[in-house]
Formats: sequence, C-alpha cells, structure tokens
Amino acid sequence: MKEMKLMKQISIILVIVLVSLMTVGTAAFLAPRASADVGYAYYSADTSYSDDDGTVVEQYSFAYDHKEVQLHRINTTYPEFYNTNNALTNTCANVAGANIVGFYDRYYDELIPDSTAGVVRPNGYTYYPMGVSMEQKQGVINYLYSSMGTNTVQPGTSQPDFEEGLADYVTSRSRNISYSSVMTNGVLDQTKYSAQFAAGYPVALFLSGYNVTVIMDSNGTISITQYNYTGNHIMVAFGYEIITYYDANNNVIRSYTLMVVASGLDVKGYYVLNEGGSVNAAEAVIIS
Repeated sequence: MKEMKLMKQISIILVIVLVSLMTVGTAAFLAPRASADVGYAYYSADTSYSDDDGTVVEQYSFAYDHKEVQLHRINTTYPEFYNTNNALTNTCANVAGANIVGFYDRYYDELIPDSTAGVVRPNGYTYYPMGVSMEQKQGVINYLYSSMGTNTVQPGTSQPDFEEGLADYVTSRSRNISYSSVMTNGVLDQTKYSAQFAAGYPVALFLSGYNVTVIMDSNGTISITQYNYTGNHIMVAFGYEIITYYDANNNVIRSYTLMVVASGLDVKGYYVLNEGGSVNAAEAVIIS
C-alpha cells in the first residue's frame, strides 16, 4: 500500500515536471525576437502602393548649359526583385535581402539554386530581371520572410532581425556574411560608402521617410518626378552619382547626390539624399 502511494506521488511529480518543461519550451518558442524590447524601428513598406497611401508626387524641370557627373557604380545593372506572393505583407526587408543575395549569386551560384544571376555581355555583366527564374527568386523572399521574423512582433522587420535573417539564409548556403556600417555619428558617410562601393559591396539603407526619383535629360532640359513616401523602408544601393548642373556662365543651378538603388517598389529610380526623410542606418553587406 505504501509502495503504491509512493508510486502515485512520483507519477504526480513527473507530470508536474513534464508540464513545466513543456511550458518553458513553449514560452521560449513563442518569445518575441530580442529586438522587440529595445525600441528598434520596423521597416514595413510593400512593393505596391495605391493613390491614397500618403505618397506625394512632385514634378519640376529646369534648363542647363552643361553638367558634371561623378559616377561610382558596382555594376551597370543589378537585381531588382519584388514580392509576387500576395500572402506576404510588409516585405521590403525580405526583398532587400533577396536583392543582396541575387547580386552575390553572380559569384556564388549556390546562393539561389537552379537560377543564373545574369549573363556576361561586351559592355559588362547584365543581371536578369525578376521574371527569369521567378519561382526561385520568390523562394528566397519567402525564406527571408520567415527567417527575418517579419510581422511577428510589429508590422515589418527591424534592422537586427534583417541582419539575423539574412545571415541565416546565407550560412544555410554555406557562405559567410558580414556587415560594415557606413555611418559616422549617425550621419551617412560618403567616404565610407564610396569605399565599400569601390570594393564591390552593396549597401543596405534603412530609411525613415524616403523618395524614389526619376530623372529625364533631354536636349539640355532636366525633367524630374519625385515620389515622396512616408513610413520606413529598406533599399539596397549599388552605387552613387553626384550630378552638378551649370548655366552658361558656369554658375551652379542644382546639384544632387543620388544613390543608385533597387527600390523594391513599383517605381524605379534614384534615392536622392537630403530630399526629405532620414537615413537611420546604412551598412555594406559582404558575402564570401
């Protein structure tokens, strides 16, 4: 009788311990990512925008006599992926990460299996558009949506979760990844980002308020359409241009510093520095 009572007590204790372990395990699995508790910004732009999303479109033009262009690009073309999976929302971090993976897939073909990044042409390397091997490219976006924990804490993805999720993907393909900030005292540093571009590394831009700007040059007249967005967004820069326009007397009319970006949006164009919004962070991404 005493033995049966003892066995019953032991069974109860084992059940309590088992339930406790299950509770701890479940709590650990469901626990929010570390970035949830430290006030990071979340980046939540989507590929498509409607007319009522707060976008402001500015259009203007001016004439000039001559111009000076400083051009610093990693390559003449670059990946411009976008999300095609309607089940995913707030995907800018995932698309940005996929554009970085797509860029390096030129050098490390295993990064996107069963997909060729582009083709060598007489004037340089040309990356294929999203429509070529779309399923494989969307597969990268899908993976990053999960590995970055997008929408699991707040709408979108924080910078630490972007870094962690992208690293998870890259290391799963047996490659290495590192990040190098191109900011100094909270300000985008031209010396730093130009050095990274010169080394062949793309730069992820973490933006609060941003623009995508289309510039058309025709017979000495510049026509500019600038789409100004609210909210937070991640783009990938593959170079920059500094363009200065002069009149006939060599007076400066306008000067722009343009980041050559894969915007991740329907609109394709430059990101113009110092045209509204701010750069929260920027870092070169190195995959080897």
